[in-house]
Parts: sequence; structure tokens; C-alpha cells
Amino acid sequence: MTPLPGPPLEHEIVDRVLAQVRSNTRTPILLGGAIGSGKTRTAERAVRLLREEGLKVGGVLAPRVMHGEETTGYRIRDLATDSERSLATLRPPGVPVGRYFLSRDGLRFAQRTITAAIRTVDVLVVDEIGRLEIAGDGHAASVRDALDSKVIPILLVRDDFIDDVIQAFSLSSTIVVHVASSTTGAAGRSESPPIPPILWNLVDSIPFPLLVTHRLDGYPHGRAMRVLARDGRTLWFATSSTSDKVRQIERDAHVALLFVDSRRFNYVCLHGTATVADDPDRKTALWDDEWRDDWPDGPSDPDFAIVRVDVVGAHYSRGFTGETGSVDLRDGP
Repeated sequence: MTPLPGPPLEHEIVDRVLAQVRSNTRTPILLGGAIGSGKTRTAERAVRLLREEGLKVGGVLAPRVMHGEETTGYRIRDLATDSERSLATLRPPGVPVGRYFLSRDGLRFAQRTITAAIRTVDVLVVDEIGRLEIAGDGHAASVRDALDSKVIPILLVRDDFIDDVIQAFSLSSTIVVHVASSTTGAAGRSESPPIPPILWNLVDSIPFPLLVTHRLDGYPHGRAMRVLARDGRTLWFATSSTSDKVRQIERDAHVALLFVDSRRFNYVCLHGTATVADDPDRKTALWDDEWRDDWPDGPSDPDFAIVRVDVVGAHYSRGFTGETGSVDLRDGP
């Protein structure tokens, strides 16, 4: 057979699918990667190559909606017809998941598309399986139907959620292919190492890290903070606009976030740059009505502020296993 064109990762996905077709086996392929790593673009190219091989491919992709360099939502696309619906936006109404609100109409459209594709395709793509599906909602029922059918599933999953997806859907055997979080050189290959999934797994399991800023006298100042949301390597927090941390961040943006699980001897230390974000839409998206006692006017209260921390590096330790590592994230998403 003539070698397939295109980048190596799409080549690998296609080879994995064709091997299953030849052997008449069905093993789910999990296409993993961080937020913004290019899972959807990789899947699009793989779909094109699979169709060139004569396979019927259907399902859904969820391309981003961008405003400048910021992701403001997602759409859901039927691979068979290219028709689309809105799936997620930063504003309600919808099902709240992280900092987004998922459209119920978009979810129903995706479910109908997946269900229809199961009956007619060889390969089913579902973008993506996340918190909602792990909890048994969203695309979960349709994905279970696909796993019980004769189609070969390609499921797009954030690296953080791969273990949870395997457990939630009782996947005894899977093929995991990772989109590296990195910059790309002239040859189209990764130039920096992928972020270890365990790092973000540890971060997401510890909701109250210490945020460490610098006092005027140069000494560190730490306090426990609640992570409101994490979008890739960006973490969000709420605070008072008159707090010490705001003044310290405005004077010196270099901060550290220390996540500690003393029961398991796990820790992660993230370092990055912090900014006090002037973003009314993000304030509304992150707002929690339990804060009314502190900020009576809600997200528009002049004393309500949100802090954005963009992570540029980390070191971590998984105590019981002895696994440790460090990573420089400045060259990757």
C-alpha cells in the first residue's frame, strides 16, 4: 500500500484504524491532548485520510470559536453533512461546565448525529469526551451505544481526563494517541516535550492551592485560594480588588501556586505570571452567588476582581509512586 501523506500523527491514527479493519477487531482510539493542542485539527485530517482509504466516517467535531487569541466558545459539526450548531458559550443559558455553558440544543444535535452515524459508518469520531460524559451526561449514552456497536470509535479526550474516561466507560482495552503540547518546527514535528498528564491530574485533584506573591520587602506571601477554573495552563481565582495580593501582583507579576495532598504525599508547584483581569464577561462566567455577602452587587461589584495565572513552568512529585519531574511550559500550550 502507498504510504499515507500528511503529518505522522494522522498517519498513526489511520494505520491503527486500518489494522483493526484488516483484523476485524474493534478497539477504541483515544486521541488525547491538552486544551489548544490541536486534537480537533488532527481529527479533521485523519477523517480526510480515512475517507481516501474508502472508509465511511461520521460523528461530530467541536471546532473552537475564537475572538482574537481567546476561545469564546465551541460549535458542534456533523461530519456527514457539515451542518453545525452552537455548543458552548461563555454566557448562559445552558448547562454549566467549567467556565462554559453548554447549549442543550447543541447537545441534542450531537446525540442525534452520533446515533445516526452508528448505523451507517465504519469509523465514528466524537469530539470531545469530558466532565459531562464522565458523569454520565452529555454524549455518554450515545458513546456507550457506539462502544457496543461494530464501529471503530475515535474519542477525543483531554489528557487530564483519559484515566477517568477509561474507568467511566469500562474500557478494558484502548489505543491512546497523544497530540503533543509543543511548538512546531519547519518539519512539522514537536520541538518540546509533552506536558505529563499526571501534572494536570494532580493539579485538578487539589482545589485549594497556596497562591504565593511577593511582599514589598521581597519576602513571599502565601494564602489559600480556590481554583475557579482551569483552561489549559491558565488558572482563575476570585479576590477583592483592594486586597494585598492585587497590589503585590500589580507590582510583581511573578507568582507560584503550591498544590499539596498530604494524605498521598503528592505536590505540584506551578510558577507563572499573574494579572488582574478586566473582563466583565469572564467575571460573569466565574461568578458564584454564594459570594453575595462579600460582593452584594454581584460580578459588577467594584470590589470583585478576578486573577488570571498563566503557568510557565512546574515541578511535581507523586509521593507513593516516587514519580517526580519538572517541565518548562513556556514553549508549549
